[in-house]
Amino acid sequence: MWDFVASGTIFGTIARLSSEKNQLAMIDALAELVRRGLDVKMLFVGEGPERASLESRIDELQLNDRVLMPGFMK
Repeated sequence: MWDFVASGTIFGTIARLSSEKNQLAMIDALAELVRRGLDVKMLFVGEGPERASLESRIDELQLNDRVLMPGFMK
């Protein structure tokens, strides 16, 4: 995980992965920033029912190297 945070700007959230949090919009925003050439990454700490949808969107936008989802952490 620490290699991930070594460079660039990191945005993220510590929250349940659920539709009312609208993390899909965050992923779409990340894709736009990357398209504009910015060195940005995203960190999602938490678990929830939207995890599979988020992972699917990340794959679709080819952002796997820019998004870290470690799950629940104490």
